[in-house]
Amino acid sequence: MLRPLGLSTHVWFIGSAMVGTVLPALILNDLQLGALGLGLVLGGAGIGAVLGTTWSSGWGERYGTGRVMVAARLAQPAAVVVVVLAPLVAAGQAGGGSIESWPATVWAAFACAVLGQFLFGLAMGAEGPLEMGYWQGVTPDALIARMSATRRSVNRGMIVIGAPLGGALATAFGPVVALGSAAAVMLAAALILAVSPFRAACEADLLDSDAAS
Repeated sequence: MLRPLGLSTHVWFIGSAMVGTVLPALILNDLQLGALGLGLVLGGAGIGAVLGTTWSSGWGERYGTGRVMVAARLAQPAAVVVVVLAPLVAAGQAGGGSIESWPATVWAAFACAVLGQFLFGLAMGAEGPLEMGYWQGVTPDALIARMSATRRSVNRGMIVIGAPLGGALATAFGPVVALGSAAAVMLAAALILAVSPFRAACEADLLDSDAAS
């Protein structure tokens, strides 16, 4: 159960690092929303994350850890696609200057980017507590420290791959292509979970692990 979860998370970190690298370029350079616009867009993810974390436990108990995590990881590439639509909604126009001077199409593009980030944060918040709880719940106590250190080290190593890759794609083909590629990587990460036994993971697995120990 942990093998597909670990592999999916490693791949996810590549896509996430790509998004983190390219999103500021899209907001600041392409849409020209300025530092305030970027802050508000990123704030949308924060609001979503708080709500997702709040509801995570209830969703996990009702639908099962595996189902919620698969749904959340499928939702994240879709959220990135919503952000990718922002330049299309802007119709070639850009912000620049103060927020009050933005044309209607730029406001619509801004709303699109905020919505995409909100959905992204909501999905991340929903899966985060469930993933951490599952990892720790099924791992023997004596191995938790080793498991956590190894998993986190590999996850951070994926950022070393994803961040330069996102920057290279954005430089060569533009932020839209780079973000679309990041969404494809995240979709692959979600499918790894969706086709694995982990999709049936539930709280009973944690109870069985406690009984065995």
